[in-house]
Amino acid sequence: AKKAGGGGVVGVVKPLTGAEEKKVGKLVAWGFDRSTCIDALKQTVGDVDKAVLKLLAGVYPSHLKGPCPAGGEERDPDELEELRFDERTALESIFGEDCFRELWQQIGEVLGCEITVEAQLAGVRGKSSMTVLVRYDAPCQYPFSPPYLLVRCEALPGAQCLKISRALCQKAEVMVNKNPGEPMLYDLVEWLKSTVEKEAAAAKEKEREKKAAADKAAAAEAKKTQPQAKSKIDAVEEFAAKKVSRDALAVQAERTNARLSKQE
Repeated sequence: AKKAGGGGVVGVVKPLTGAEEKKVGKLVAWGFDRSTCIDALKQTVGDVDKAVLKLLAGVYPSHLKGPCPAGGEERDPDELEELRFDERTALESIFGEDCFRELWQQIGEVLGCEITVEAQLAGVRGKSSMTVLVRYDAPCQYPFSPPYLLVRCEALPGAQCLKISRALCQKAEVMVNKNPGEPMLYDLVEWLKSTVEKEAAAAKEKEREKKAAADKAAAAEAKKTQPQAKSKIDAVEEFAAKKVSRDALAVQAERTNARLSKQE
């Protein structure tokens, strides 16, 4: 550390408190790296909800319009909430209380929801839980624009979760461009589940083909070396037969010599 002109210390990183570590942990759990989470919390003065929103904004690939497109038409908030409320009611009925949760702000405003589904993932034994975080904080115009989206899965590395999240964001933008104003979350979650399971099936099939190719190569190699092995066996058997023959001749010669000796 270096001392500044006024006697202060420059370059010393203050350790996080237990409460701050807890906040960072909540953000890291969504797949973001630790330093990015700490920066987001600093910029939002420790507000986890605002930090999440800041991080979510960075999930959308830069070439997409995203949840808050510039120059987009601003809709009536009551109209938006009515559409969102109807969708949340339907989603809770479909997924159940264990797999669907509304996200509330302290003042009573619903900021979004979380939906959890079970899916088979590539390279993971058994099905895994995947949680989709949905946020539509103002000025997001969902369902006339895509919502903020993020996928969390403890069975996958954070970087892979972010990759899946970006793919989900791209799909959301395609869907809203095709049918603006139409709630999409159920179809979006089903698309996510179908996509990761297709990837898992493809990976499994690729592994099966790889094993089949290895088995075929091993069989071909075994077949190739079989004649050589047979030739060696034949040579050994021939040698053994000749040795037996020589031994028999030697024994016969000894007997003949013995008889001749007696006759003498």
